[in-house]
Amino acid sequence: MVRKWISRFEVWPYLETFTEDVAAEIAKELQGKPDLIIGNYSDGNVVASLLAHKLGVTECTIAHALEKTKYPESDIYWKKFDENKDTVGQYESHTAFTLPGLYRVVHGIDVFDPKFNIVSPGADESIYFPYTEEKLRLTSFHEEIEELLYSPVENEEHL
Repeated sequence: MVRKWISRFEVWPYLETFTEDVAAEIAKELQGKPDLIIGNYSDGNVVASLLAHKLGVTECTIAHALEKTKYPESDIYWKKFDENKDTVGQYESHTAFTLPGLYRVVHGIDVFDPKFNIVSPGADESIYFPYTEEKLRLTSFHEEIEELLYSPVENEEHL
């Protein structure tokens, strides 16, 4: 805990150490491992990804923050904000009801939309590159990734 506010970008050098420290605390608090880890914003997604890999659990990544505090009444004037390509419309995920004029995404979002092309400060450009740069992909990890995602086996690494 720090007494004065610091920019979230100043915590980046400490995220891996934080992840190591918090993994044991989470297991102790929950008396086991969680079923799901959700990350939000760039720094939270880094920690969530590292934790999910370390604990062998499912990770959910939130791709974008709507920053409602920066855009007062954005839920009322979403059409005005939606015209600006630097902002993202508000999504309503409840498929059980509809309201006239409601902006809704039923089956997800287009992750290739340019408004999601954001790379965090300090990101290694040899790892984060356009999807069109196929020759830069780390194909040697594909088998390990598939094993991590689809294997029903829990091993010691994930306990």
